Amino acid sequence: MGPDNNTFQYNIENSEDVEDIKYFTTPVEIPSASPEFRTIKRPSISNYAHPSYDTLDVEKRAKLENRDDDLDCFGKYVTSSLRTLNTKNCILAQDEIQSVLSRYKIRNLYKRRNSTHRKESCSSDSDGQ
Repeated sequence: MGPDNNTFQYNIENSEDVEDIKYFTTPVEIPSASPEFRTIKRPSISNYAHPSYDTLDVEKRAKLENRDDDLDCFGKYVTSSLRTLNTKNCILAQDEIQSVLSRYKIRNLYKRRNSTHRKESCSSDSDGQ
């Protein structure tokens, strides 16, 4: 791209001694007359909240935001206990905790499935009578 009077401005160095002008020029790009500013649209906070969060009354909303029940306290205790372990034992303890939680989640799943199955079979038995 060749020099253009509108695009480049030339700075002449050593211009004090006019007789000995050496043409050391450095192209400098001139910025455009007016920069374009765009406003950035920020997503509203409600987009990040649970969909039904807006419909909760003030008291329930306060309870959700300031929730610190027994399970939260226990979780903090477990966290602080894990931090005292060396890396290997910490990983092993996390693995055991996760397997215990998974075992109980599976039990809950089977209980719900069986109770739903029993309700459906009871309702189908009563429909047939």
